[in-house]
Amino acid sequence: MELLDSGGLTLATACQFSALPNSSQEEIAVYLSRNPERKFTVEQANALADLKFFSEYEITELCGEKTPVPEATEERAELAENSAPAEPKHTV
Repeated sequence: MELLDSGGLTLATACQFSALPNSSQEEIAVYLSRNPERKFTVEQANALADLKFFSEYEITELCGEKTPVPEATEERAELAENSAPAEPKHTV
């Protein structure tokens, strides 16, 4: 509510974010505390609401900001790549 009252969020974005899980709301609060000048568009709020669970890094990506990939995210990407099912081999 403080972000809404201070103009950090519009009513439309605050409504979208209010339906999110607490962990996601906390990520938004952390992101906005680090970027107080940042405003979310309704489209960005809708995209985050569709994700439901996300990290501050994903918020930054969605907002189009360039940031270095955190090691944990990089490691998750590598694990996902290595654990993806192999292409089926065709034998004749």
